[in-house]
Amino acid sequence: METRRNWFTYIYLTFFGIFVCYSLFGGILNIGVSTKYPFLWYGGILLAMGGLWLISNSAAIILSHFDIYRFRLRSRIPGIIAEAVIIAALILAAGAVRIWIIRYLPVQPQSDFQTYYNVADLLAKGTLKRDGAGYCDYISQFPHVIGYPYILSLIFKVFGASVTTGLYFNLVVSLLSVFFVNRIARLVCGRAAGVLAMVLAAFWPSQVLFINQMASEPLFTCLSLLCIWITAYLFSPSSSARDIRIFVLNILLGIMLAIAGGVRPVSVVLLIAIIVCTITYKAGNAEASNTKAGLIKTCMARGWIRAIFLLAGFLICSQLISGATARAIDRKLPDTTVSFGYNLMVGLNVEAKGAWNEQDAKFLNDRFIETGSAVEAHKASLEQALKRIKEDPEGIANLLFQKYALLWANDDYGSYWNLLFMEQQHNLTPERKEFINSVAIWNNIYYIICVYMSLIAGIFLWFRKRAGTVHILILYFVGIAFLHMVVESQSRYHYSILPVFAILAAVGAAEIFRFHRHREEQSCGSQSEAAGPEHENRSIGEQLSKKQEPGIEESKAPVFTGEDKNTVAGNRFDMLDAIQKGHVTVTVTEAYLKEKEEKLKEDNKE
Repeated sequence: METRRNWFTYIYLTFFGIFVCYSLFGGILNIGVSTKYPFLWYGGILLAMGGLWLISNSAAIILSHFDIYRFRLRSRIPGIIAEAVIIAALILAAGAVRIWIIRYLPVQPQSDFQTYYNVADLLAKGTLKRDGAGYCDYISQFPHVIGYPYILSLIFKVFGASVTTGLYFNLVVSLLSVFFVNRIARLVCGRAAGVLAMVLAAFWPSQVLFINQMASEPLFTCLSLLCIWITAYLFSPSSSARDIRIFVLNILLGIMLAIAGGVRPVSVVLLIAIIVCTITYKAGNAEASNTKAGLIKTCMARGWIRAIFLLAGFLICSQLISGATARAIDRKLPDTTVSFGYNLMVGLNVEAKGAWNEQDAKFLNDRFIETGSAVEAHKASLEQALKRIKEDPEGIANLLFQKYALLWANDDYGSYWNLLFMEQQHNLTPERKEFINSVAIWNNIYYIICVYMSLIAGIFLWFRKRAGTVHILILYFVGIAFLHMVVESQSRYHYSILPVFAILAAVGAAEIFRFHRHREEQSCGSQSEAAGPEHENRSIGEQLSKKQEPGIEESKAPVFTGEDKNTVAGNRFDMLDAIQKGHVTVTVTEAYLKEKEEKLKEDNKE
C-alpha cells in the first residue's frame, strides 16, 4: 500500500518537533533541580546525548562499510529460532523484574486504584446495584470507570478476588504490551529495531515501578498497542492481496478501539490518528486498476472506505458498551457533548495547575446532588470552565504550557505513587526509599534519551515522501499532548505514550543506519535499486514486507540482515527453459542447444 503525505503531515511533524524539544528542555532542567550540583547534571546529559549521536553514527558507518547488512543465512529457520529465543528471554526477564517489584514494594490500593478494585469485586459478586449505590452514581458521572473493573471482575471470577490477582493480571497485560512493541517495530523497521524497541519497553523504569499499583493504564496501553499492531499490518504492502481479511480486520480494529475507550476515553485520539492516515491510503497502480478484482478487494483498495468500516465498528461497539454500562448501574449516562465538562473545568483551574482538586470535585458533586443528573452536573462544570477562560485568558494561556511541562518534563509518576502510598501505609523503610529515589534519577535519564532518539526519528520522517504506521505514532503523541494541555492532567497520564517513545527511538536508530547505508552505496557508485525513488522513501520494514502478487511487477529489494518472511529467496534460474522459450538470447545459444540435444539422443539410445 501507499500513503501519501500532504500539508497536514508537515503541520503535525512540526508540532511533534516543538513538543519533543520542549520535553527535552524541561526534562534536562528538571533532572538537576533536586541535586547538589545541578549544572554538572545538565552538562552530563548534554554530553551523553552528543555521545549517543556519535556512537550511533559510528556504528552505522562501520556496519554499512563492511556490508554486514547484506549477510544472509541460507535457511530462515535459524533466524526465526534466534529471534524467538531473544523475545522469550526478554519477556521472562521483564516478568521477573516486575514480580520482584510486586513483592519487594507491597502497596495496598488507594484513591482511584481502590475504586477500581472495589467495583471489580462487586461486579464479580453480582452485587454492584445492591451494595454499590455510591459507586453507581460515580460511574454515571465517569462511565469509563467501569471499563477496567469489568475486565478485572472476569479474572476475579476465575482466580478469586484479591489484590494479588489484580496485580498479576496487570503484569500479564504489561508483558503483552512489551510483545506488541516488538511486533510493531518489526513491521515498521525490521527485526533489529523490533528487538531494540522491545528492550526499551521491557525495562522502562517508571513502568516497572508502577506495576504494583491497581491501575487501568497497563490494560489500556496493551489494548492501544494491539490496535496499532493491527494498523501496522493493514499498512503493510503484503496485506493488500488478502481482501477478506483486511475487511474483517478494519471492523475488528474499530471494535478494539471502542473497548480501549471503555477503559480510558483518550482512545479517541488514537482513533483519529488512525483515520487521518487511513484516508490517505492508495493502492498500488496494478491493484487499483485491476478490473477483475472482486467488490471487497476494490473497496479495500480505497482508504476512505476502510475508514468508514473502521468507524462503523467503533461507533456500534461504543453504543453497545454504553448501553451495557447504563444497565449495569441503572443510571442515565451523559452523552459525548457534555461528558468532558468536569475534566475541562479541572484542566483550566489555574490555582490547581490543571490537576485534580477538592474545589472542583466538590462543585461537581454538589451539582449532582442538586439535580440528580450526571448530565446536568457536567453541563454546570462546562459553564464554569468557559467562565474561567473569559475571566483570565492570559492565565489560562500560561497554564496550558505549564501543564505540558508538568506532564512531559519528567517521568516520576512511578516513584511518586510508590513513595506516597508506602509512606501513608507506614511500610516505607529507609532502604526502600533510597532504592525508589535512585531509580527515579536514572529513570529520567532513560526517559530523556528515548525522547531524544524519538526526535531524531521525527527529523528523518520530515524528508520521507510517504507516511505509514510511524506517522500514526506521531499523531497519537501530538493528540495526547494537546488534549492534556486543556483537560485534567497528571504525570501518570503519559504512561501509554512511553511504549510509543520506545518504538520511535528504535526507528531513529534504524533511520541513522539507513542513511549511512544509502550514502555508502552512493559513494561506491552502487546501482542498487535500494536507491530508487520509490524504494528510497519506504521505511525499512515496509521494504522487507513487500510481496509480489500475480499480475503486479515487483521491484527488487536489497538484502538485509537475516531473512524476512515475505522475502522471496532461493529461486533457481533454468537457462535451458529460458532459451527455448525465447526469453534469453546469448551468443552461445546454438552451441548450448546442440550440446543438450546430442546428450538427449545418446541417453535415448542407451
